[in-house]
Amino acid sequence: MLRHIRKAPFVLAFVLLASCGGDDDDGTKEPLGGVVGAACTADAQCKGYENAACVRDIKPLEDVIDPNDTALKPFRDLTLPFPGGYCSTTIQNACANDAQCGEGAGCFIAFEGMSPDVIENLAKALPFDIKFFSRSGICMKRCTSNSECRTGQKYQCIRPLEAFIKAINDDYDKKFCVQDVDVEHLLLGSSPDGG
Repeated sequence: MLRHIRKAPFVLAFVLLASCGGDDDDGTKEPLGGVVGAACTADAQCKGYENAACVRDIKPLEDVIDPNDTALKPFRDLTLPFPGGYCSTTIQNACANDAQCGEGAGCFIAFEGMSPDVIENLAKALPFDIKFFSRSGICMKRCTSNSECRTGQKYQCIRPLEAFIKAINDDYDKKFCVQDVDVEHLLLGSSPDGG
């Protein structure tokens, strides 16, 4: 009997570790699956919103830029990383409003709140078709502070693509749990390494 009691803490510890889900990139355990923003490894783990998908990264401009246009390759390769997986939506099944993203989440649309005239002028100035992005977005977890985000995987409570939003739609005030992606080199027309 005493032998079984001594083993109990080790068995309990093993059960707790095994039930916590997958490893995060920082080595900690993160429960898998749930609403928008939850860690995941498969689409079926995501729930509570429309067009649920588990994303690892999103290339928002990949489908609107000709892959043979080498001058626009930096735009085409722009990647929003989601380490540890992220319950969200895909570009192909984009959201159009916050209600489609479920509780505690919102639909990030970079051009939200901008007048059609401004969007039309941007469409003429930018070297790719941006009109799709004026009405389609990606579900992300809403937040007011970093503590609400998976900080161990470097998620922050910020406006996605901050430099881009600041340049084109600085009145946009929604914040989401996302990675901070440097896009300033795209706005300045240079490569990230200064080339």
